[in-house]
Amino acid sequence: MVTRCCLEPEVCDNSTTAARLLSSRRNLSTRLTMWVLLGVLAALLTSSPTLASSFEDNLIHESFENFPACEDVLRAARQRPVRAPQPPDLKGTWVSTSCETRPGPRYVLRSYEFHRDRSFRLTLHVYRDPWCAHPSHTLTATGSHTHGIASWVTPGATEADYTLTKVLVTAHSHRDASDLASAINESCPGRVNKAWRPHKQYEVTSYQDSSSSSSPPAAALNDVTTWQDEDCSSTALASAWHELQLLRVEEEVKRPLTSRRKPRTRQGGEREKDFERNLGVDVVEDDLEDGPVRELFLGDLHTDASHAPLYRPTGFQQPLRNTRYMGSCAVCRTVARSSEKSPPHLHARPSLPLLLAGSWASSRCETRPYGMFLTRLLTFRPDTNEWEATLIFYQNPECGRPSFSLDAFGTYSVPPHAESEYDQDLLLKKLYLTPEDPNLADALNLYRGKGCGKPGSWKPGVRQDVTPTGGCVAVSLKVPSLEKEIFRIDVGPSGSLQLYTGQTPTTPHLHESAPRPTSWAPPLSQCRLAHPQVDNSLMPMVGARVAASSTSPIGSSLCSTLVRRLLLVLLVFVGRHLVL
Repeated sequence: MVTRCCLEPEVCDNSTTAARLLSSRRNLSTRLTMWVLLGVLAALLTSSPTLASSFEDNLIHESFENFPACEDVLRAARQRPVRAPQPPDLKGTWVSTSCETRPGPRYVLRSYEFHRDRSFRLTLHVYRDPWCAHPSHTLTATGSHTHGIASWVTPGATEADYTLTKVLVTAHSHRDASDLASAINESCPGRVNKAWRPHKQYEVTSYQDSSSSSSPPAAALNDVTTWQDEDCSSTALASAWHELQLLRVEEEVKRPLTSRRKPRTRQGGEREKDFERNLGVDVVEDDLEDGPVRELFLGDLHTDASHAPLYRPTGFQQPLRNTRYMGSCAVCRTVARSSEKSPPHLHARPSLPLLLAGSWASSRCETRPYGMFLTRLLTFRPDTNEWEATLIFYQNPECGRPSFSLDAFGTYSVPPHAESEYDQDLLLKKLYLTPEDPNLADALNLYRGKGCGKPGSWKPGVRQDVTPTGGCVAVSLKVPSLEKEIFRIDVGPSGSLQLYTGQTPTTPHLHESAPRPTSWAPPLSQCRLAHPQVDNSLMPMVGARVAASSTSPIGSSLCSTLVRRLLLVLLVFVGRHLVL
């Protein structure tokens, strides 16, 4: 290696600064180019239903062999080697692995720190956008917690109690500071004495020792008058911390299967990594070994905001990852480096077109309220607008002991008065139920009349059609029924496409007037079925439909085909490389 000496430090510093500035501008230019191209693609597919349908058909067939088998994905979700110590050890700092969506919707990033003496410091960053790129304010809560007994509602979880001592809020813009001050005054009239300023902490909750309860109110941090044992944040800022009432820590030895990625040569791999870094991609370093991953599961939040302050969790949220075991998680590192006055900024990106065609499977064991655990397999056929789903429910959080399974079939469509691009209506037309547990089969035999299937005929492992009885009361499903859903397509950490569905409501609704979900369930990974219903006939040309109504069939068909093929290549390229 040759070391270059410089006799004029100022010149060298200027040269280094100029080089860095030039590199930064090139990176920004590359990112902007990709955003523009992806935005144009999304606009074209949205404006032309015929183009979107043809594009979706060709995309699923051309990328079919690159997807992992659905059975492999589900097997990896069921066979994850995890260990859940009891009682859970919370010591350390735990951070979000992606931008989280809470009911409302409310977009947050979490950084929770727990100490050996059972005290904690919770930092919750709230954002205005679903990508967590524009922070609104940050809540900081301090207090202590105590572990209780094992939960009798949620297997594998530990109940806990917590005590808050102080909650601080920091706004990140003048508009947010004004909105927060108004919200606090609505909850606790007259508590804000002066106009709030951004990047400055304000105390909105204070719980102190009862021995000093007779002291008069004081001007707390930065122009907010607070009384002892007063909470001005739970209602105004929706800052219920009841998630601390249910805990579970998992230590994972091997990461689940997410996608198949071709190995890269050393020279080519470095070039690809540099290109991905320029796009803000979560680069998976080849020299990092897959070590143990520790995750913290906290209690879920009620999907109805009016019930959230009184709801005790019975399920789990998206897990937090311990900062000592972040691995290649770029979002984790960004959140870990943040603070109350310097919140993390993730990269914003345009929404991908809603291409539902194909199959999507759970990449890990999922949780639902009231101690339910399941894996999902969804399949969409855009040529007939039909969907089918296989949901297997389990008795333990590792998805090792099945309880029952559901096979549902129906059609899907865009609602007549859709309020967003995510809205879809799913019509359930046929439903099969298979009890896997003998105790459940005996319980189903107790239903008489049209409660759930043919009375007295349930046997373990035998599937039965419950459509003639109008569904099954035991699983709160009615046939036929219309379910209001939301769907979103995104790119996962490994570059593969993921499907997000609406979060299941905490309180089931058996009527069609139920509201649509406002938050997302865990994502599903795209996969291929072992025996897809695809024949060997040649696929139609992408531009054939447009050419039929064209005045110049040959030229228009060729042009349409080339344009659509270019769009297909662009989306596949972006889907594999554009990961934030």
